[in-house]
Amino acid sequence: MNTHEKISSKGSRISRRVLLALFSVLLFSGSLFAAGNKGMDTYWIYFGTQTGKTTDAMKDNNVLQSEGIYVGQFHTKTGEITDVRLAAKMITSNFFDFDPERKILYVSGVREKEDGAANVYAYKADPKTGNLNYINYQQTGGKGVCHLSIDKEGKFLVAANYSSGDFTLFRINPDGSIGEKTGFVHKEGGGPDKRRQDSAKGHAAYIVKHQGKTRVFMVDLGSDKVYVQLLDEKSGKIMDDPEIPVLVCPPASGPRHLTWAPDQNGDLAVFVLNELDSTLTVFGLHFGDQNSKGKATTYGTWSTIPDDLRKKLTDEVALVDSKNYFFGSKTAEIELLYKEKPILYASNRGHNSIAVFDVDSFLNGSKKPEAKLTQLQTTFGTFPRFFTSDPTGQYLIVANKRTGTIYTFSIDQKNGKLNIINQDPVRIAWCIAMEFCPIEK
Repeated sequence: MNTHEKISSKGSRISRRVLLALFSVLLFSGSLFAAGNKGMDTYWIYFGTQTGKTTDAMKDNNVLQSEGIYVGQFHTKTGEITDVRLAAKMITSNFFDFDPERKILYVSGVREKEDGAANVYAYKADPKTGNLNYINYQQTGGKGVCHLSIDKEGKFLVAANYSSGDFTLFRINPDGSIGEKTGFVHKEGGGPDKRRQDSAKGHAAYIVKHQGKTRVFMVDLGSDKVYVQLLDEKSGKIMDDPEIPVLVCPPASGPRHLTWAPDQNGDLAVFVLNELDSTLTVFGLHFGDQNSKGKATTYGTWSTIPDDLRKKLTDEVALVDSKNYFFGSKTAEIELLYKEKPILYASNRGHNSIAVFDVDSFLNGSKKPEAKLTQLQTTFGTFPRFFTSDPTGQYLIVANKRTGTIYTFSIDQKNGKLNIINQDPVRIAWCIAMEFCPIEK
């Protein structure tokens, strides 16, 4: 897990006095030890990739075929990435999460064909060399595993299986290895988009600790829903939350990823990024006491792309790397950071941009909250599937999947806007995941 001040699934801090007090108690889904990281100059940065033939655009950029997980050095004083090399061979590494205490990188994907087609892996990162030492793996029991995440204490890991539309929960052993499977959730469903929503599509899952309870948010692109599950940490069992069992996104929106933060009243603001229609839907969740039901408020849905492109989403065929894509744009990744105000970032594949939103009104008690689009920053490449901020919160690193180019942007500390700092990109084919580990001398 990244360790700077994120208002997200990986922990954060909000500036307002009441929220500072709240966060000191919650420390939800992450930790507030950013101050210790800001003094560090260099981190290991790991890159996950899908292996395969290079595209014409990659060849034009002198990008070699990928072989697995790569590691380089990230320099916080300059935003530069240097000395990139192969760290571990994998067939595909779809998503990462990192335990900073035990220095363990968790990876979804396939290491070897003999492992099967849907697995989660644990690797021990050597903080002195950056090398990755394989620990173990577990099969998810589903098909097409994509996203995974761990809770802030490193007790549980949850994975989303896209093709089979289900979610798998594992207990993490004290040594960091992935232990027994304790939960499995499959919801029947589909949506209006018959091409992408013919059945349930598990796209992401997050472990959320809030007001003394642990929940798992399960994002189903196929049914336009986010399922909310209660997790009993003693038994490892999960069940529908009786207060707020589901969040419903707009029809054919296709929710992909989400992030969240407590507002000034102690409720949760949940930001859901919808892939199919390039939108952001925001919910407010109020969980009551044991004798009352919770309440979910849908604040609204906002576009992540320009209005003129929205008109073409239902009929445009976009030509990308000599392949036709039905949609002109679709979202990919989301992240929430604190600057002077909470800032939300979302990537647009096809439009090839990062949308920057001011979302302070959702957290400050505004009666009419809205997501204010303040910038659409080009990514200087094609299909920005993944991006992340660095551990100091000074930079945003964006991976253009189909051109194999990775650019670093500085983050304006007042308004969160982005500015590119490297005209010569890092070149890694099919990059779709990143994580950081502090370097030990």
